[in-house]
Amino acid sequence: MKYGNTPRGKFAWYFEFTPSMQGKLRLRNATQISVWISRAKVNGRSVASPYPPGHVQRLGYNFHSSLGPYGYIGRKGGGNLKRGDVLYLRWNWETLVRIGDEVGVESGSFEVTCTVN
Repeated sequence: MKYGNTPRGKFAWYFEFTPSMQGKLRLRNATQISVWISRAKVNGRSVASPYPPGHVQRLGYNFHSSLGPYGYIGRKGGGNLKRGDVLYLRWNWETLVRIGDEVGVESGSFEVTCTVN
């Protein structure tokens, strides 16, 4: 995964499930994968997901997006990212994997916490 600040107060990211990562996650027999951010926080407060469910692509796809203006969940307000903000993102993924005649679901998640500079 690569991520960083963009000029106008946005935080951008991109990542892909490389062949070596596909092997580690046992995804060699999968063709498509669904990726979403299930939880996002700015300075410990929950914000609306900048990458909701619905992103289904081939395994080698470069998943990418950014977070700019954000809104809090369950309360009014929000803002724009600024220097010193702590950003937490939890990504989830899910795919169907065929092994012989069997089809199963493989899923997982990973988290990133970083400080905007």
